[in-house]
Amino acid sequence: MKTTTNEHFPRCVFHDVAQRSPDWYELRKGCITASQAGDWLAEQPECRMTVAEIKEALDEEGIEYKGKTKRDDLLALLPETRRHLSITQLTKNAREKAIYAILGQRADIQPPYEFTVDLNDEPPTSPAQWAVWNGLQQEPEAIKQFQWETEKAIVETGFAKHNEWAAGCSPDGLIAGEPVGYENKAPLPHTHLKYLFDGVLPDAYKVQVHFSMAVTGAKAWWFQSFCPGLPTLRILVERDEYTERIEKGLAEFTEQLQATAKQLELFN
Repeated sequence: MKTTTNEHFPRCVFHDVAQRSPDWYELRKGCITASQAGDWLAEQPECRMTVAEIKEALDEEGIEYKGKTKRDDLLALLPETRRHLSITQLTKNAREKAIYAILGQRADIQPPYEFTVDLNDEPPTSPAQWAVWNGLQQEPEAIKQFQWETEKAIVETGFAKHNEWAAGCSPDGLIAGEPVGYENKAPLPHTHLKYLFDGVLPDAYKVQVHFSMAVTGAKAWWFQSFCPGLPTLRILVERDEYTERIEKGLAEFTEQLQATAKQLELFN
């Protein structure tokens, strides 16, 4: 299997494999991928103490405060060493679910975690499967239009695996000579029109785009929503504070994944 590096994407190694091929599925094992990631990955620990808990801690520290002081003002009086930081239970559950899904890939039997489509077969009748089938059908024309209208060349790539974290992604392409990636979607017409009306990166793909920048080290990522017969939505998304939170979350997730794997091996 051929691997390549790219000076514009210093944080990963690119594996030249076809998406949805046996080698591609094998490379994804042991990694959290863009399709598994969620907004929970960007959540950072924060102080969730109640007013009563903060007042109790202030009393123990001998710090005076007024009886009707607001929570944020009370928290500002409390030394950082006494602030109990935590994440929400929802995020804890999402992390655990992703970890068990990844570790479960070590089993000898595997259920079909995702459906496949055949471009040479009839269009699927399921809207979800049709959306995937249509996206693959429209991809060549979408790339052609992007390159024509932006005068930028798209380089196809396989699976990008981070150098340190247990994370990887499969970009739809990379912009030649730039530290920029490319993601294309071919949604149902009514969904595409909603994207056009909003004129921003759809919430449904916010995590995927920033996750891809975090894994590859890209400075920006093109998002394109393409639907024949309708105007195309094209947005350049740049790295920001949300990308940094995803990066921190990936580092923490990798540590938790490795710790869980080690703990489970004690029972083997």
